[in-house]
This record gives sequence, C-alpha cells and structure tokens, in this order.
Amino acid sequence: MTIQDILQEAQQLSVPDQIHLASQLMQFVEQSIRPTETKDQPKDKSTPQPNSIDYLMQHPIPVIQYHPLTRDELYDR
Repeated sequence: MTIQDILQEAQQLSVPDQIHLASQLMQFVEQSIRPTETKDQPKDKSTPQPNSIDYLMQHPIPVIQYHPLTRDELYDR
C-alpha cells in the first residue's frame, strides 16, 4: 500500500475521523524522530528537541494531484 492509497482511503473518512487520523500520524512521527533517552543520560535543555512539524518541513511527503481547499470550501466545512 502506497501513501497515495492511504490518502485516498482517508478521504472517504468523516472530517472528525480524518482529524483523529492526522493527530495519530503526528504522534507517530514525533515518536519516531525523538531521540531515545536513557535513564543515565540527562536531558540537554539547551538543545531544542525536534518535533513533527520541524521534521515534516524538512522532509515533506509528496502528494500527487493535491489541490488545497479554496477559502469558500474552508468556510463550507
């Protein structure tokens, strides 16, 4: 299953289910990019920790045939 297949399936979900799916995916991305910490290793507060938004900005997911919603479509939803 490709990302395109997943996106097509996700489009068939209701808007609340799409939002829930998106939040779950963001949590998954954050967990996968967060460095593993050990109990013996103290956290370095001076170094900012990467988050999912930073990761996705640096590694965008290509989507074929994507068109953003128009302003009218946004207000209709």
